[in-house]
Amino acid sequence: MKYPKTKKAQSALVDQICDMGRLGYSRTQIAAEIDIAIETLEGWESDYAIFAEGLIRAETFARAWWESLGQKLARDGGGQASTYSFVMKNRYPEDFRDTTDRRLTVATSVESEALNAAIKALDEHTCDAIRRLLEQGS
Repeated sequence: MKYPKTKKAQSALVDQICDMGRLGYSRTQIAAEIDIAIETLEGWESDYAIFAEGLIRAETFARAWWESLGQKLARDGGGQASTYSFVMKNRYPEDFRDTTDRRLTVATSVESEALNAAIKALDEHTCDAIRRLLEQGS
């Protein structure tokens, strides 16, 4: 398929890809449906502003379709939550991937000095009790 030459045909193509987006189609599915390679779709996206805008709209419609599906599953039950989660994490990783919060907390020298002073202020009986607890934990 060649990119349409007339504005009317270009507009019809954009309408077609937006309709596919409303059904949740991915870029690859859209390319396959209009019988072009994904590289051709990407080339048209770079070369033709009207097509690029249509593709953005189609992707917005597709995401809305997938999010609506999740709402329906949550509301009505049925389906596999893990499958839906997997699809969303892979289709939209920027918003749905699992994240791990990794923080390292380091005591400042002021905190360390205060901690050392508190330890020195402990009586012998308390120090022995703490040592026993630490030994039990190891």
